[in-house]
Amino acid sequence: MMYIAKTFLGDSVNKRLGPVVAKLFTINDRAIRGTLLQSITFLTEELDKNTLNQAVFEPACSGFSDSSATLRELTLKATLELVPKLSQPNIEKLSRYLVRLQTDPESGIRTNTVIVFNKIAPHMTEVSRQKMLLTAFIRAMKDPFVPCRLSALKCTLKSKEFFSPVELSSKVLPAVTPHLLDGVRDVRKEAFAVVDDLLFFLRQESERMIDAQPQAPSGQAPMNSSSSHQPRGAAPPPTKA
Repeated sequence: MMYIAKTFLGDSVNKRLGPVVAKLFTINDRAIRGTLLQSITFLTEELDKNTLNQAVFEPACSGFSDSSATLRELTLKATLELVPKLSQPNIEKLSRYLVRLQTDPESGIRTNTVIVFNKIAPHMTEVSRQKMLLTAFIRAMKDPFVPCRLSALKCTLKSKEFFSPVELSSKVLPAVTPHLLDGVRDVRKEAFAVVDDLLFFLRQESERMIDAQPQAPSGQAPMNSSSSHQPRGAAPPPTKA
């Protein structure tokens, strides 16, 4: 069916294939669902945004709760390809699914989930990023699976643009520093790389703040405790004869 649609339907793919895809996703057959998920690249190229959001994304999300780890993995990879075409409500829905996947029994799925979090960050609203992003990274940093902790540290650094300098110094950096003494050498090495990068950035920000401070007018001495100004009501100094 996919071959026929791609080869012969031309501009009418969206009109003819969209309704069929929606029905196929409702069939309780993992082989069919798996084939649809593996064809997601073709679907994102040929179907319009409205069809992708309603006929593809909504039905595909049921795969996140499937008992088959393979199908959950396929669903995660497929939805990542859909992200640029998703509406904001569906982006929010996807982020909530990702939170659940962070407790998935499969370590590989937990690792890929934190990577997907990093990739959808530019598409999330500011409010959602504030609520979910760092929390997701911290959760993954504590994962017993080493590649998951490594991915969390790398994704934290890649997403630093989504945090203000104050957040980087008060929230992100304190979340990373405990891993400087992680039991695994590679994790410690990655944690030091993140800390070094953040400290360099924050040092530059500190210098910028100093340069931005207002300067006293030229020739005007700063006020201090030894100033010659007399307090109001004080007697004038005695004059010499």
